[in-house]
Amino acid sequence: MASTNLVEVTSPEHFKELLSADLNRVSVLNFWASWAEPCEEFNKVIEQESKAFEKVLFLNVSIYLQRRATRYSSTDRSRNTGRYL
Repeated sequence: MASTNLVEVTSPEHFKELLSADLNRVSVLNFWASWAEPCEEFNKVIEQESKAFEKVLFLNVSIYLQRRATRYSSTDRSRNTGRYL
């Protein structure tokens, strides 16, 4: 059974929405990168902890996806070098 308190963040807006939905709830933010083996191992720990602490919100934030979203949401396109893509 999937844990409903473990959420993959899909965009900066999604991140804000999740955190502001319940300001009294404890949240664990897991920033990770798919190419980093320690992050992959820690993701397994986060999944286990989310099952043990059902009242806590666990947010998985992929560094790659967030950098990409930030790049495309920037209003100053001249600053974007494309180095994150």
